[in-house]
Amino acid sequence: MTKRTALQKQARTLQAEEGIGYHAALNLAREQANPRRTTATLRPGERPGHHVLAVEGRDHTVYGGDLARYLDGWTPAPGEDVDRLFATGAGALQLVRDEQGQLEDEADAVWAGTGCGRFGATGPRTYDTHLPYLLAVVAALQAAGAHIADFDLYTDEDRRLHVTFAAGRDGAPDDEDDTQRWVLAWIDDRGWFTFLEAGPGESLGSCLSELPCSLMELPEDVAAAVAADRTLVPTPRTDHPLPGLEEPGRGWQPPAGYVTDPEVGNEPGEVSLDLERALAAYCQHPAWLADREQQMAAGR
Repeated sequence: MTKRTALQKQARTLQAEEGIGYHAALNLAREQANPRRTTATLRPGERPGHHVLAVEGRDHTVYGGDLARYLDGWTPAPGEDVDRLFATGAGALQLVRDEQGQLEDEADAVWAGTGCGRFGATGPRTYDTHLPYLLAVVAALQAAGAHIADFDLYTDEDRRLHVTFAAGRDGAPDDEDDTQRWVLAWIDDRGWFTFLEAGPGESLGSCLSELPCSLMELPEDVAAAVAADRTLVPTPRTDHPLPGLEEPGRGWQPPAGYVTDPEVGNEPGEVSLDLERALAAYCQHPAWLADREQQMAAGR
């Protein structure tokens, strides 16, 4: 029997971890063993002393010769003379993926493997990778009786989810005079918490409280934690749930290896593969699939 090479062993490991085919895993293992390379170009900028550095279709205005701040995920290949490049004012620079860049490539592979990730025509946009998880949680909250006024997601240096509970009680419609409502929130490097909306003249909400949930807690468990706090859900919902979310993910189970409490970094842009895998799992959740069907039917 032929012994497996180190590359083949790594491919088998990646195949199990990423849930992808063997050949895709083998290509990923090769990329990790031989980091991806690219050619960047430097040209004079519009102002004296300014240069434009083009890396994979993106232009960066460079001031001086400090490239590190512009090469996110990249580093000059061995033997490259950056000082000479800036001395001439124009030319090509060979770059190689650094450790952070390789993690970003692996994260992209996680989403590409779902068929609905960063590159999927029917999946979330690049910065909306937390939307499937949001819809799954909203569906679970609705099933638990929560009266939800609105929900949304945000992306800046981190990814955030907000679910705003209606202020009306006893299933009554939301009263516009009730200016302060409870909000369930999630941040991708912090987890779940609640706060009271900002009132008139306030810039921030108040009564912030951590929710006893892991970062990637299963939606039904998030809903259970919310339901245990009658401040957030004073009465069961009696109206109809939001369109498309009538059926939560009953019977849905996360894939093997799903991590509810992935380790995440404290710096913006740090990649946690366990977090990306957990978020990507919700591309197969019924709430997300139902929403996609509605969006496609509406021609969006």
